[in-house]
Amino acid sequence: SILDLIEEVARHYGYDRLASTFPPLLQPPAPLSPYQRRQRLLNRVLTSGGCSEAINFSFADRTSTAPFVQDESDLVSIANPLSEKFTVLRPSLLPGLLESLIRNRRREQRDIRLFEIGKRFRRTTGETLGIAIAITGGGAPEHWSSPERPVDLFDIKGLVERTCEALGAIPLFEQTVSRVLVTGRASSITGISRSTGEQVSLGIFGQLTPTIATNRGFPSTGDEVYVAELDL
Repeated sequence: SILDLIEEVARHYGYDRLASTFPPLLQPPAPLSPYQRRQRLLNRVLTSGGCSEAINFSFADRTSTAPFVQDESDLVSIANPLSEKFTVLRPSLLPGLLESLIRNRRREQRDIRLFEIGKRFRRTTGETLGIAIAITGGGAPEHWSSPERPVDLFDIKGLVERTCEALGAIPLFEQTVSRVLVTGRASSITGISRSTGEQVSLGIFGQLTPTIATNRGFPSTGDEVYVAELDL
């Protein structure tokens, strides 16, 4: 083809002898979409809170995702999975985030704060967008002037409040019961829009049930894991 001929001539002439030029910009870059602006804002807010962003597959295994749904029939199965680890679409961001947290613990990382923004899939609600946070280890950076403090419920609550503020919502918290959270350390999140005053249910946060973490390989060291998941 003509392109192959041009490439051959340029190769014989010498690429180093060709002047470097930028292609002309015929139009300005497209503006960011509302989703992109919101995602970048949440990224900045949680990164400033000491969190690192995790990116996981949308595929998961049935065993790790089953505790995060009321009924396993709500899971979306994959017709031709690549392996046993990718048999369903994730119904929640928390299973993948928990795997990332465990992977870091196995590599001698103790103080871990992770978040992920992504899509979730269920038969009842379809495809939805959410954000999840998982923390464990120390509640503050180590320093000689103060004793070490493990993470607690108020650390995850503070990150949830930052997230709600970035979303333009006033958070309301109420004790709740969840299959994956410790009783007495679980709260629902309701957001009140600062612009319209409308109330909407956003998600939950609290201490992850220890058996869920240890069954997936989290070390039995007594460290607590706190998680949150909100709709976007």
